[in-house]
Amino acid sequence: MIINNLMGGIGNQLFQISAGFAHAKNIQTDFAINYKIGLGNGQGYPPRRYKDTLYKNIPETNHNVFIPYQDPKFSYTPISKLNNLCLIGYFQSKKYFLGYEEEVKNLLYFPISLITKVQNRFDAIKKKKVGIHLRLGDYRAKSTEGVFHKIDYSLYLNEAKKKFGDEYEFLIFSDDLNLLKQEVNLKNFVNLENDNELEDLYSLSQCDSVIMSNSSFSWWGAFLGKTKEKVICPDKWFGPRGPQDSYDIYEDSWIKIVV
Repeated sequence: MIINNLMGGIGNQLFQISAGFAHAKNIQTDFAINYKIGLGNGQGYPPRRYKDTLYKNIPETNHNVFIPYQDPKFSYTPISKLNNLCLIGYFQSKKYFLGYEEEVKNLLYFPISLITKVQNRFDAIKKKKVGIHLRLGDYRAKSTEGVFHKIDYSLYLNEAKKKFGDEYEFLIFSDDLNLLKQEVNLKNFVNLENDNELEDLYSLSQCDSVIMSNSSFSWWGAFLGKTKEKVICPDKWFGPRGPQDSYDIYEDSWIKIVV
């Protein structure tokens, strides 16, 4: 059996789960979540919050005797072909679950009520939809200064919007819309007024294109759901205090903007 020491917010957790799931498939063993094993979550919620929603299809285990396996660096490194591992780390690259992309998508569960709610809001918007996710929160905290690349979101959006014509509507999502309003004029953007992060994630997944921030939540919004026409991303993920080998988190098809 393979499990993860799940940590971080929902985007981080999804990378970890996907790497564990794919590794279990590769060595023909089981994959499960032990909700009692986990590190501090920082921004975001503990995995148990999603037990009956997003992670509903993932088996649960109370088994807790595993061999710890720490990812050696941020960039992609193949996982040792061993069983009975507890994976510790971020595993932030699609390379960890290459070949299992559709199985990963099918593994995750969005409640029917949530899907219907978002779809009704989407049906009222007749244009093609560009989902924009801008991360603030802990990215603006003094404790993380220099860890994440700080983006001038006003400049970034001005450049990103040039990639789209008049047939698109721009939908805005953020972990802190009030703070975002202090940095960006949002009068030409649609706020769906979703109730929680799962509604935001599903909404992003159903957009035709995505303008993302340097955030794992953004990454999953772009990856899940329909195949996106365009994914726009900042050219830098981390600042000088963060990992300098983040190249494997980028997809070749993404359009990078220097900002």
